[in-house]
Amino acid sequence: MISVIELTAEYNTTKIVYDYLTKGHYHAHLSQEQDSFGVMFVYEDFESEIEKTFDDILVSDYLEHPKSYAAKLNDQIVGYIVINHEKYNNRIRVTQFLVLNGYRNMGIGKLLMKHAEDYARSVNARAMILETQSCNISAINFYFRCGFQFVGCDVMCYSNQDIENKEVRLEMGKAIG
Repeated sequence: MISVIELTAEYNTTKIVYDYLTKGHYHAHLSQEQDSFGVMFVYEDFESEIEKTFDDILVSDYLEHPKSYAAKLNDQIVGYIVINHEKYNNRIRVTQFLVLNGYRNMGIGKLLMKHAEDYARSVNARAMILETQSCNISAINFYFRCGFQFVGCDVMCYSNQDIENKEVRLEMGKAIG
């Protein structure tokens, strides 16, 4: 049985590794006219499947009100979610979300996300927000299934060539209540 537990501060510096395969990305098309501007994302396949890997620590020092949780299966941690209550705008930001390889598509991600949403409701947050990348198609589709929608982007977050690198920061959000 899968359970969700709150983690103590001793887990904050735990190294987590994101690793996923992707067959494509959403290409950002920017437009700017005299009386309008915008961005449109259009799906494009890569020539071949690409593996993306990066690591981080579980809880960043700059977070003011973090809460971290783990999904456990048979006493083994198989997933993490870290949330931070942004009190200035009353949103819950998901700062880390990871289900380990080998445990995906088993409902663990939905369980962790539901736990975060339940917390958001308990503190009367108005919304949840998170970041993903335009090339993380599996994550984008998962967030859509969880009721999130595209709410913004940053085409110069990771480098000055994010569009050319086919990895643009996407913000996804969900109104609560």
